[in-house]
Amino acid sequence: MQSMAEDMLSGHYFTVPERLKAGRPIPVPNSGVQTTQLGHVKDLATAFIQVLGNEKASNQIFNISGDKYVTFDGLAKACAKVIIAENIKEFNKCCSFVQVEDFSFSLI
Repeated sequence: MQSMAEDMLSGHYFTVPERLKAGRPIPVPNSGVQTTQLGHVKDLATAFIQVLGNEKASNQIFNISGDKYVTFDGLAKACAKVIIAENIKEFNKCCSFVQVEDFSFSLI
């Protein structure tokens, strides 16, 4: 069986659903208590379009987010509950991966 890093680099079992269905561990950054938000790409694209070409938006900073948060651990466990709907396995924390500013939690 490949390691999690080998899975990720090879492109196999890259998304959370693929990994859960294959019985692979879910990479969760650090301790898993960091929060994130879910957003729809269409909503983000709409926000970007409204800003582009808008002179009032020049040199401004925008935070496109909602008011609900979830921890990475909570998100992984919720996905597992829906996808495998049986005993939720303990999730591996990504302590051996290189620290990065942004962490993409790919659901699709």
